Amino acid sequence: MNLGFYIDSQKQSETTNKIYIALNAMVEGNLADNVNLFYNDIDFNPITPKFGCFNSTDIWYFTGKLIITSIKNALSLDKVINKFKPFFLYDGEKNSALELIAINNKMPIITQTEEHANYIKRVTGDKPRTLENADMEKVLGVINDE
Repeated sequence: MNLGFYIDSQKQSETTNKIYIALNAMVEGNLADNVNLFYNDIDFNPITPKFGCFNSTDIWYFTGKLIITSIKNALSLDKVINKFKPFFLYDGEKNSALELIAINNKMPIITQTEEHANYIKRVTGDKPRTLENADMEKVLGVINDE
């Protein structure tokens, strides 16, 4: 399976660090055929990636399962016609309920905590998938049933 993450910036943050660590572990453990990170803005991150890092314009060439971490990026992907299955990783940011409903209509939502899952269920009416213990390395188990 090809796995990709689409983030807004490579800048170091709690979520970005979790993604880098999880993707490095997937590469080291041969858990995916191909692991990629797509970003809009390049920035410094002290964690050395063992996976491919590409500008978001290269998403046009990606096939596989793509996990998106920003509402803006998730809503813009309907313009991309490709052979990838998108997922939205909700990070707890309180945004417009209409944006979350629009995303839920386009792709499955993944949450990192039960609290976030309850919020998404309340806003969208659908139960999202939840990562056990907010462990990004368990993302493969959450998306593999698609």
